[in-house]
Amino acid sequence: MRSLRQMFRIGLAVSLAGLLSPAVGSPAEAREPAAVVALTAPSQVRVPEATTSPKSAKFLIENPSGQTARNVSVRIDVAGLPDTITTVIPAEERGCRQVEEIVCTLPELAAGSAHTFTVGVLPAPGAGARSGTITAKSRADNAAESYPATTQVALVRGSRHDLFVAAIDEFELAAGKTAELPVAIRNEGSATVSSVSIGVQVFAPLETPDPYGNCEYFAPNRTLICRVDQPLAPGETLVVDPATPLLVKVAANAPGPYTYRGKVSAYPYVDEEPPLPEPDSAGRSGGRQLRLVPASTAARVPVEDVNEDDNTSLVSIRVPLNPADSVALGASVSGPLGVTKTVRVGIRNDGPADVLLPDVEPWRPSALVTIPEGLSVQRFPAECEADGTGGLRYRCYPADPLRAGATVHFEFAAEVAGPAGAAGSIVVDGGVQDLETANNTATITFDDGGGGGADELPITGTPTGPTATFGTLLVTAGVLCVVLTRRRRQEA
Repeated sequence: MRSLRQMFRIGLAVSLAGLLSPAVGSPAEAREPAAVVALTAPSQVRVPEATTSPKSAKFLIENPSGQTARNVSVRIDVAGLPDTITTVIPAEERGCRQVEEIVCTLPELAAGSAHTFTVGVLPAPGAGARSGTITAKSRADNAAESYPATTQVALVRGSRHDLFVAAIDEFELAAGKTAELPVAIRNEGSATVSSVSIGVQVFAPLETPDPYGNCEYFAPNRTLICRVDQPLAPGETLVVDPATPLLVKVAANAPGPYTYRGKVSAYPYVDEEPPLPEPDSAGRSGGRQLRLVPASTAARVPVEDVNEDDNTSLVSIRVPLNPADSVALGASVSGPLGVTKTVRVGIRNDGPADVLLPDVEPWRPSALVTIPEGLSVQRFPAECEADGTGGLRYRCYPADPLRAGATVHFEFAAEVAGPAGAAGSIVVDGGVQDLETANNTATITFDDGGGGGADELPITGTPTGPTATFGTLLVTAGVLCVVLTRRRRQEA
């Protein structure tokens, strides 16, 4: 038996969008920024011969670019299937139609979003070949056609267990809010499943709060695993009992707008597996149990799953705009000619949200630093690069995530090379989260003390010589007057 952690991998063959053929359209469309549509198809689909209901095959399309993809389509060629295997389009799949091939369409796919199309595969009467292939490709008006993704389809004999997790539509959830995950698990095999293991894995800043007594939470990979002793008959679908919802929460400081990902998985319960690592003691809620409906008290029986590719469903949670106020921090330096000074500037995030991370968004937080005239940069930070000529302008990027309340500094070593000229500045680009732009610019001043940075300050102001002489004469005259007056009084 496979361990539970091994079974929670996603065994999918990914076909990323390539440059087989450029998107062709009007001149206006040709100038439009290109999007990317990536296609993920199952590597194989095994269909039990005894099944009477369609076996679902998921075709996932994702847009990892920063542009909305328009008029997206997935073309699924089923000509490689033998007569003993047929395909159907589920009634709930309104975006697909079939003539000779299956074509699934979307008007648009937003940047960072994903969508799943589902096609049914089932045995057909008659004798003949027992396996074949399905080939799928995706494209959009402003995206190149993807490389073909091939799925091997085969009929298998015997009684088989096969759990399928239905696709979960992308939804919006504001920072700090909690929502229920609409999980639906269907047995598309030919044998009853005795027990179900459900796993929910999310990535920061998502959380899975309130785990139940029959769940274990593993903090390092943010995974919640629940074991539910309920049978699932062929063709039956179970959903989470509304009284014991599976929840997902977005952290209050989650940067947005952005679409974050997670996954929900379901597998037949396996008794014979290595012991799980000790869960967090704070990760249990005690007595409450996660339940599926309809409920049952059937015994647990170890079983295998004939198709593990479809035991997992992607979860996409769109977090709307959550502001992060990026504040520019200037500097003031002074010194004589030839001295090397440190110019320390920075960015402070006054929140309330973290700033979007460089690895999840094409845009990156940055600062344009202009060093004051009169200074010569001798060394600049590794996070900065020269911006233009002259050696005084640099574009700097924070190396670490800029969390709410955090500050990042950039230190330049600059030599006093001449008299002070125009002041410098730091101008911060806080992106769409930065709604308060009045504090995005700060001044960098340099004071050489006057005279081009000489060690001695020059004497400035009104000449003192004549003034002092005239003052001395006045004092002397006053003293003589006082002396003469006293003598006359004595003589009288």
